[in-house]
Amino acid sequence: MKKRSLRTVRARLARELDLNSVAELKGTDPLSQFLPGGAAAIGTFQRTLNDAAGFKEDGLSLEPGAVPATGTVANQLDAIVTDYHRRGWEVV
Repeated sequence: MKKRSLRTVRARLARELDLNSVAELKGTDPLSQFLPGGAAAIGTFQRTLNDAAGFKEDGLSLEPGAVPATGTVANQLDAIVTDYHRRGWEVV
C-alpha cells in the first residue's frame, strides 16, 4: 500500500491556496477566504489541485462538487484524504 503523510498533503494544499494573507492554515478557515468567486471557484480549484505538483504525480482525482460551496479547509483536506483512500493509499 502506498503511503502519504498528512503533513505533506496539508503543505501541498497550503501552497496551492497561496497563504500570503494568513500566517497559519486553520481547518475552520472558509475556502472562500482564499478562493473568491463562490462555488465556481471552489469547483475549479478541485481541478487545480489535481494538476498541482505532487498531487498530480500521486494521481489525485477530485471532481467539482467534492467540497461544498461553503466548505472549509478541513472539508478540502477530508476530500483529498478520501480520494487517496479510495485509490488505495494510506494517509498517515
